[in-house]
Amino acid sequence: MAEQLTCGECGFGNEPERVYCHNCGAKLDRSLLPKVEAEKGGESMEAARKRIKKMTNPAGYTFKNFATSLSNVVFWSALIASGYLISQKPAGVPEEKNELPDRLIQSELMEATQAPTSRTLVFSEADANGALKQSLRRATTGGLPGVEFQRAYVQFRPGVVRIGAQQALWGYPIYSGVDYQLQIGDGKLRPTLLGGNLGRLPIHPAVMPYLDVLFRKLWTALPRERAQMDRMQAIDVRSRQIILVTRPAGAK
Repeated sequence: MAEQLTCGECGFGNEPERVYCHNCGAKLDRSLLPKVEAEKGGESMEAARKRIKKMTNPAGYTFKNFATSLSNVVFWSALIASGYLISQKPAGVPEEKNELPDRLIQSELMEATQAPTSRTLVFSEADANGALKQSLRRATTGGLPGVEFQRAYVQFRPGVVRIGAQQALWGYPIYSGVDYQLQIGDGKLRPTLLGGNLGRLPIHPAVMPYLDVLFRKLWTALPRERAQMDRMQAIDVRSRQIILVTRPAGAK
C-alpha cells in the first residue's frame, strides 16, 4: 500500500506529493514526509545532510589525501613522458648511407701505428661512421628477445664522443647511446663515462651500467678498434671530427 500524507484537519489520506488536502483544502503538514521515508528504510534528511557535508567539506580532505593524489599524478605523468621521449629519434643521428666509405680508416690507422714516428690523423664524423659500418657488417642480433641490432654510429662534439646504436624492437626502431670523454693515460685509452640516452631521454651515468645489455654486442664486435685506440698518445675530439696522434712504433 502506498504511503499517504494524513490531513490534520479532517484526517483524509492524501498522496505524498500533495500540498493541500484533497478533501477539505487545508494545507498539509509536509514535515511528516521524512518520517515516512525513514520508516521505509530510506535515507533520512539528517543522514543526507551529513553525507553531503562530508562530500563537500574541504576539512574532510586531509593533507595525506592530497599528497597521495599528487604523487600518483606525478608518477604517471613522468612515466608517460619518459615513454614518449624513449620512442623519439635523438637529434643529430647521422643518416645511414649504403655507399662505400671514401676513406679506408683501418688501413690508415694500421699504417700510422706501425710507423717509426708519430703521426696525426684527422677523421670526420662521416669517415668514422663509414668505417664503423664496415667493421660491424657481420654483427648479429643483440642479447634481448625481440631486439635486432641494425647499426652503430658515432657523433663528435667538443670533448665528447657519443657511441650510439640503432636497434629494432619487434620492428620498431629504438635508439640508445653512451657519451664518453676520451683521454690517454698510462699508455692506454681511458674513457670517462658521462652519461647516455634512450631515445631523447637522458640517462644518468649511475644508471648506465644497468643498460650494458643494449651495447654488449657492439663492444664485443670492435676489439681491433679498441686495441688501435690504445696505440694513441693524444686524442682531441672536436665538433664533427676527431684528431688522433699515434705513438711511434715500439714506444711504450
